Amino acid sequence: YGYLADYGIEKIVRDLRVEGFMRYERLELVDLPRGVVGIVGENEAGKTTIGEAIAFALFGRTIRTEGTDPTQA
Repeated sequence: YGYLADYGIEKIVRDLRVEGFMRYERLELVDLPRGVVGIVGENEAGKTTIGEAIAFALFGRTIRTEGTDPTQA
C-alpha cells in the first residue's frame, strides 16, 4: 500500500460507520475532530480493527482481510 499523500491525494476522515466488519457488528464514530485523533484502549479492544476498517474503506482490502472474508477476519 502506498500513502495517498504520495499521489497528491489527501483524505480527511470525518465519520466512520462500520457494519459486520471483523469484530464489529456495528460501529459509528461521528463528528471526529480535525487534526490527529488517537485511539486508546485495552488489548484486544478493537483499536487495530478501526484502522483496518479505514484502510478497507480507502483501498478495498487490508493486510488481514486479504484472501479472507472481512466479516470473519
